[in-house]
Amino acid sequence: MLAFLIREEDVSCLLSEGLHRQFKVLCCAHSPKVLAYAQLHGFETVNTENYFSYQSRVAVHQKTKEILQIIKDNSQHVGSCLGMLDLQSTLNFHMRNALSYYLWLIEITSHIIQDLRMTHIWCIKYPLNASLQPLSEYEDIFLFDILNKIAKANEILFRHSCVKSNQDTSEGSYIKKIKADLFKIQRAFMALLHVGYVLIRRLFFDRKSPWVFYTSPLYNLKTYINTLRRKKMDTVFFQLPGPFILKSRMFVKVLGLSAFLLRRKRDNLQQEFSQFLDKIENQRFSFVYKNINMTDEMLLKLRKDIVPHLFSLAIGFTFVRKLICVLRPQAIINNGCRDDDVLIAQYCNSKKISSILISHGSHTPPKNEYEHVEWKEHGALLLNGPFSHVALQTPLAEEYSKVMKIPHRGVRTGPLIWGLPIKRGEQGAEGPFLITHAGTAKTKSNLRCFIYETSEEYVQALQDLSYVILKQPECILRIKFRATKDIDRATLIHFLPHSPRIILDDTSSLQDVLAKTNLLVSFSSTVLEEALQNKIPVLLYGGGGRYQHVLGTSLEKACSEQIQNDNTNPVYHASTLSELEEYMPRFIYNLRDNGLSHHHSFSRYIYPQDKLQCLSEIWGKD
Repeated sequence: MLAFLIREEDVSCLLSEGLHRQFKVLCCAHSPKVLAYAQLHGFETVNTENYFSYQSRVAVHQKTKEILQIIKDNSQHVGSCLGMLDLQSTLNFHMRNALSYYLWLIEITSHIIQDLRMTHIWCIKYPLNASLQPLSEYEDIFLFDILNKIAKANEILFRHSCVKSNQDTSEGSYIKKIKADLFKIQRAFMALLHVGYVLIRRLFFDRKSPWVFYTSPLYNLKTYINTLRRKKMDTVFFQLPGPFILKSRMFVKVLGLSAFLLRRKRDNLQQEFSQFLDKIENQRFSFVYKNINMTDEMLLKLRKDIVPHLFSLAIGFTFVRKLICVLRPQAIINNGCRDDDVLIAQYCNSKKISSILISHGSHTPPKNEYEHVEWKEHGALLLNGPFSHVALQTPLAEEYSKVMKIPHRGVRTGPLIWGLPIKRGEQGAEGPFLITHAGTAKTKSNLRCFIYETSEEYVQALQDLSYVILKQPECILRIKFRATKDIDRATLIHFLPHSPRIILDDTSSLQDVLAKTNLLVSFSSTVLEEALQNKIPVLLYGGGGRYQHVLGTSLEKACSEQIQNDNTNPVYHASTLSELEEYMPRFIYNLRDNGLSHHHSFSRYIYPQDKLQCLSEIWGKD
């Protein structure tokens, strides 16, 4: 029997029902965390990556592209009642996440059934009201329906266990809910008071001063804003309230007058969404993959999750738009971490207000059609967005813009909110050679087949590195990670060998870690460019070598060629464990003792100082 596990509680349910005494159970988990929990309880497990081949990724990519085109063709007029508002990029972004999960599940389940000749499938059935949250976890509720269809298509038995709703209906829970609602209303009123204060300040005290908004304090943007404050003392910098996306329903309740004034637009928008959903439902034949029809799951995801989010985004944005119109800023600085950033940029373009993006992530030029599609879609809320100006923090970002043919005005600023200079110690031959692995594993709800590393691939790369580095007595492996719902410290302790030369670090700052690093290893994280900006060589490893975030030299070639000049590329890559095991010792020797690190040229990844432009000089010049 193949048992699908999403939560650690699923393992307990499997044990309590005694199914392991009736059948030989093979567990397939959605995350390494749950997989480790199942192994600790004695269950045999299967690695899903073994059943999600490169061909599977291509198939999922092609089907997703086909479905997204249908969705695009049927949603072009959604939001037209609100004027210039374009919700297409946000709809595509969230819909791809859902589709990738459905198709991944169909792919790996079908292959496991065929390969291992399974006769039963088992999973937990979660109630809708116990699981679904806006734009978060949908695996729990969709897993049951999709697995049931897969079982029927493969003519095998399907079993499941039900769990009760986790909603507490006790008197104490009811009081907590009332308190939570009151707290939301209080926050809404506080936000309104803050907006009122800003309006008074603008209209009566700072009427002649230039104003610049920024949309979020995250990703070091607030630190950069403070730097600008010191340079431009006459400018008022103000954090734009919001995002109103998830608060807008509460705002509509609080602002009765606004709710009345927006009633017609709200009703028209609901009608546009309703027509869009009807069109999708009428094309059921288009959403079939391996005899599995995904229409019901798609519609449920759209109706209960994505469409309410887009509706909330559209209605909430009307408040932001009016605020911008009244306050008349010279510019708005975004870092692309809010869903309303693109809408703000669209509105600023119509009012000839500079909209400036300082991206919080790394973007590198795609090298094939699959990477092109995924990077273009990923960048729709970032570098591809309708911003009038984009801060080009690295030459790779500029190359990305050229490949994507982005029409915005690029400003060569160098690193502003990431890739900042660090104080490095002496990297001599004495002492241990510190190799740092850094990156964030992606969840199944954020799956991209080519440019992202899955959580299983992330763990596998760490296991490979640990195996190879423990054979090098002069090396230390520091794993800089950020705990997620899929992977935490206990998970890594379970899967990785115990050694004082393997350090798990989830507390130190990245700058402190890089300051002591001799070689950085990662797959597709921004930390790769962070290292290159600070002249630290990098090694690309993971994902079976299917993707190179930055084009580099193979370890085999790096170890076979003689050092002849000072123009050596500091980016390297390895595809397999055998390649890593064979060439890593020689590579480390070349870096540490044979002078390879002194021959690296980082110029292709770093803007020269005389080419940099000041971002603050572009305001008001459009």
